[in-house]
Amino acid sequence: MSGRDLTNQTFGRLTALEKVGRQKNGNALWKCVCSCGNKATVDSYRLTHGVTKSCGCLRREKSCNGLLSNEATKARMGDPTPLKKWKHTKESLKAGARNRSGFVGVSYDNQAENWVARMMVNGKYILNEHFDSKDEAILKRKTVEKVYKK
Repeated sequence: MSGRDLTNQTFGRLTALEKVGRQKNGNALWKCVCSCGNKATVDSYRLTHGVTKSCGCLRREKSCNGLLSNEATKARMGDPTPLKKWKHTKESLKAGARNRSGFVGVSYDNQAENWVARMMVNGKYILNEHFDSKDEAILKRKTVEKVYKK
């Protein structure tokens, strides 16, 4: 094995477990475990240079904190009036033109090379999981939607 051995080294919230391959550019790929318990596959450059610091939980926390620190947003959170007023509810449930999956809340993660199902309720992610197939991700998203649409 050429290159630096990162096994058991911690980078931000990620601890490198084992080398699992190489990127097209030649960088080593490492399977890591995050302090939150999720696993992620990250290339060695992103780990050692601080580009990737977590499985995504850090970004979610910062995003949520930023959202909750905005008083105007916080005041409107949970208030469906603007959506009803402008009739945007249907538009928010339509897949955008750039949506590769064709299904709202399911996207492809080029970095990890897998599918991600996401759903946010009241400013918190209740679903943020990675799947090997698009069908698995869509099924999980539909299942979670049914629970929260009741």
